[in-house]
Amino acid sequence: MKNLKVVIIALVALAAIFIGAKSFYQESEVKRVQKLAKEDGAPFVREHSMKLGKNGSNIAVVEFFDPICGACAAFHPMSKRVFKEYENDISFVIRYLARHPASVYMVRLLEASRNQQKYEEVLDTVLSTQRLWITNNNPKPKMIWQYLGQIEGLNLDVLRQDFEKIDVSDIISKDIADAGALGVRGTPSFFVNGKKLESLTYEGLLDLVELELYK
Repeated sequence: MKNLKVVIIALVALAAIFIGAKSFYQESEVKRVQKLAKEDGAPFVREHSMKLGKNGSNIAVVEFFDPICGACAAFHPMSKRVFKEYENDISFVIRYLARHPASVYMVRLLEASRNQQKYEEVLDTVLSTQRLWITNNNPKPKMIWQYLGQIEGLNLDVLRQDFEKIDVSDIISKDIADAGALGVRGTPSFFVNGKKLESLTYEGLLDLVELELYK
């Protein structure tokens, strides 16, 4: 019985040490990321980064995403809802974690659409139709073109020309490097003025934005 008590006490002590170490690590990581946020916005925002919104309140909502990520497509309507509610106050910044050839294909498409100021519409189309051009975990990115014709005012011929000549390798490599520096391990990952979204929910993202807006 005495030995059992000793074992229980030891286990409780080990659990307390583990919890304390985890808490210390998380706190240290938060401080490290917040320090990075003060360094001219990098590595959260780069000059090449796509920025949506009027940013009247100087709030940067940064998303690291992958165009073939199912969770990114599922969460997109919720992040867009937050953006539409506060688009006058925030800057919604898009960063890429594109490691798959199909992901790179979609990044090229998105970046090419900027020349016609149709980035947001193309992004919505890419993610809303993702389940149609990815079947059985097999992406077929060329299928996206049949859905792009539904975007009002988008010239597909011009988009194809811009798509063929654009090079996004430097953009992708910088975004992946920044994601690594920030400890981003999955997509989608969000930061609001350098604070990481820990709970991937509409309420969590909204609360983080409003915390910055009304502090």
